[in-house]
Amino acid sequence: PQGEVRGSALICPPIGYENVCAHQALRQLGAQLSDQGVVAMRIDYDGTGNSIGDEHDASRVPSWTQSVRDALDELANLGCERPVVIGLRLGAALASSCLDADSDVSGLVLWDPVVNGRRYARTLSLLGASAASAASDPADVLIGGIRFTTETIGCIGKLRLEVDQLPSTGLLIERGELPPSEHDLPSTWARRQISGTSAMLDTEAELSTVPRDIILSIVDWTVANAQPQNDPSAPELVSGCVERYEDHVVEHCATRFGSSDLFAVESRLEGTQPTTAVLLLNNGVAASVGPGRAW
Repeated sequence: PQGEVRGSALICPPIGYENVCAHQALRQLGAQLSDQGVVAMRIDYDGTGNSIGDEHDASRVPSWTQSVRDALDELANLGCERPVVIGLRLGAALASSCLDADSDVSGLVLWDPVVNGRRYARTLSLLGASAASAASDPADVLIGGIRFTTETIGCIGKLRLEVDQLPSTGLLIERGELPPSEHDLPSTWARRQISGTSAMLDTEAELSTVPRDIILSIVDWTVANAQPQNDPSAPELVSGCVERYEDHVVEHCATRFGSSDLFAVESRLEGTQPTTAVLLLNNGVAASVGPGRAW
């Protein structure tokens, strides 16, 4: 936020191709929360997006869960206490697995949550069946250039959203195109059916549309339930990080430029001043990491 901080929120994205489709929506959600005075942290789980690692690493699901815990710790280090945690699809299941009724958060938003990991894992396997021949391991699942190993699919299948362990304050966003679920939520929870999730996720990323009514509903609820900070000033943010590749240290720096305020990530070897550059362009819907994290 540019002015006084009214609270904080952690946004936990979905996994795989759903994350590609939802990227622009979650970016707008973060921006609108910031406009309302809420510090909004959007994360890439371990081995996804801009984070170090890749899909071949072991223990993906435990690492993703730990990413949520690390993000909560980082918000606390920034002085942002009792954040609202917002999870979409598998991100909702990962977030809820890190929280319980006694967690020190202001609330939990479950947006079209994955309730049964086994059913979700089966869906991933069916979607990737036609591309199995393209995977180095025929048992892996490959969807939209994003690979899920056999171990990862198995771990996803063990995820469950335990309703009796949810924080006492929360919001459930369900698809308005479907009948309401029968989740037995705590009586203190809000429940809303709003159309838009299907048009965002159940299509090619190029055709995905931002569900503005859902974003507005989440923003309003988050602002109403966010915990005021002890320090009303916004935390200082960093614009770069370093990453080690064997004996090399690479610096990554976020930058904006041009009349349209374009966003880019500049990477160079630590301590160098190169005179040659390579410009990597995305495809209009992928994040700065490029399609399938190729960049």
